[in-house]
Amino acid sequence: ATLSTPSANAMRAEDLVNLQRALAELTEPQRELIQLLRVEGRSHAEVAQRLGITESHSRVLLARTMARLGRLAQLASSR
Repeated sequence: ATLSTPSANAMRAEDLVNLQRALAELTEPQRELIQLLRVEGRSHAEVAQRLGITESHSRVLLARTMARLGRLAQLASSR
């Protein structure tokens, strides 16, 4: 079991704030893509059909969005 220390809790809270800031910087279509794939657990086929794109394009968009999210999260943590 992982012990929860005040320091660890503060770091997790800071990480969450940084993630929220990064998500806010994404475009609405990028946030929708993450919502559908990562939060709702939909397949790329379902997302592609819903968004009117190909399944392979859904995969490309996810890779680009996750890369951008990573860069934005890094920037948020350095502020």
